[in-house]
Amino acid sequence: MVLLEVLLPIFVLIAIGYGLGRKGHLTPEPLSKLTFWVLTPTLLFTTLSKNELQLSTLSQLAVFITLFSLALWLIALALGRLLQLKADTTAALALALVFSNNGNYGLPFLLFALGEAGFNLGVVYIAISSFLMATLGVVIATWGKGWSAKPFLNVFRTPLFYGVGLALLLKLGGAALPLFALRPLELLSQATIPMMLILLGVQLMGVRVGERWRLIGAASVLRLAGGPLLALCLAAALGVEGLLKTVVLLDSGMPTAVNALVLASYYGRDPRLVASVVLVSTLLSALSLTLLLLWVQG
Repeated sequence: MVLLEVLLPIFVLIAIGYGLGRKGHLTPEPLSKLTFWVLTPTLLFTTLSKNELQLSTLSQLAVFITLFSLALWLIALALGRLLQLKADTTAALALALVFSNNGNYGLPFLLFALGEAGFNLGVVYIAISSFLMATLGVVIATWGKGWSAKPFLNVFRTPLFYGVGLALLLKLGGAALPLFALRPLELLSQATIPMMLILLGVQLMGVRVGERWRLIGAASVLRLAGGPLLALCLAAALGVEGLLKTVVLLDSGMPTAVNALVLASYYGRDPRLVASVVLVSTLLSALSLTLLLLWVQG
């Protein structure tokens, strides 16, 4: 039932995107721009503006995601030293482990598996994760290679920042947008989930698996199985309970994010390895997330 009701709709839309991409009907560039500049910010804004999330929950989630990401980075650095990997390969491994697909994949999964309440927490999760990718992601991608503070300014140039910021300002001020302005945003936000999944399918079309099967397999298993185990320990240490615990456990088991490949490609940190882990972890997630969901709901 989990596979049919939760994962099958996700993979159907991914397959549609993959098929249309292979036929040449869709390319990732315009879809990714539409999703990044329009759809995702409106989804974040409309969800956060309606969400009655407590400040304590928000801070707890921010601390969890930050510590979780740092722990995975340290694990990747330790593995790189243990396996005597090159600096570029270690950085690629870290990007593949730290950044999971909580947007294109995670949001629809939470919506189908946990309903609107879980989905709302997932939106907050991805808002924090997006900020970390723009900051910690740059540090990881440039670790040992020299970096400047200039890329961090991009945080203030992204629509995600302003979508989240405007929603928080309205909530703090007790204000709301007029209906004529809110309705177009709500219509756009409703298109975000299917567009994310179709985009993921188009993006996977161009991914090719490399030859390093052992490293690719190990990284995929660590992302899908090691993530939830680490999250379970961290949630216990921070006192995360209830629905929030379920959300962080599920989000911690998502496959590697395509945006990790974007960072690896931009900074030249073994992008072929990251691309391979993106593809393999996404395919394996059909099984791992089924088992994970059964476990957290058992």
